[in-house]
Amino acid sequence: MSRSTRRKVLKVSASAVLMAATTDGMLLEPGAATAAPPFPAALRQVLLRAVDAIIPAEGGMPSASQAGAVTYLERRATREAEFSASIRRFLAQRSLTSASNIIAALQELERTIPQEFAQFRDAVYEAYYTNRAIWNLLGYRFRTSAVPDEAAPEFDQGVLGTVARMQPIYREAE
Repeated sequence: MSRSTRRKVLKVSASAVLMAATTDGMLLEPGAATAAPPFPAALRQVLLRAVDAIIPAEGGMPSASQAGAVTYLERRATREAEFSASIRRFLAQRSLTSASNIIAALQELERTIPQEFAQFRDAVYEAYYTNRAIWNLLGYRFRTSAVPDEAAPEFDQGVLGTVARMQPIYREAE
């Protein structure tokens, strides 16, 4: 039986999320560029405003839409019918479609439909923080199996000297 390690779990998890990457750092699925947009123009504008309200440009970091979150969510919606329907229902909320203050509208939805809001917010976070360009801006370096692991330094057994000389504080089981 193979022993699971944190490194193996992270590698498998990350590879599942990172289906493919383009040269601009956006995460894309091959062939998704030819698909029709899943949202009508009016809902797409609501989506754009909503993702930027959740992750605005700040402190040298791009907003969610600048990082490609709208495209990511649209591509995910073309692959997952349930996700698409959920996002459509969320974006069609009257408070969002007629909102002059998108932040107040999102706060209202967070109070009134917390599960739907949480799913939308989490999808925006996923779109943003799985983008390699964002990783670079954050200083995160993803290590794939193509990059050899650095060897761990030899463990200095001398640091255990005092403990090794101690009497056991347990009793032997028979």
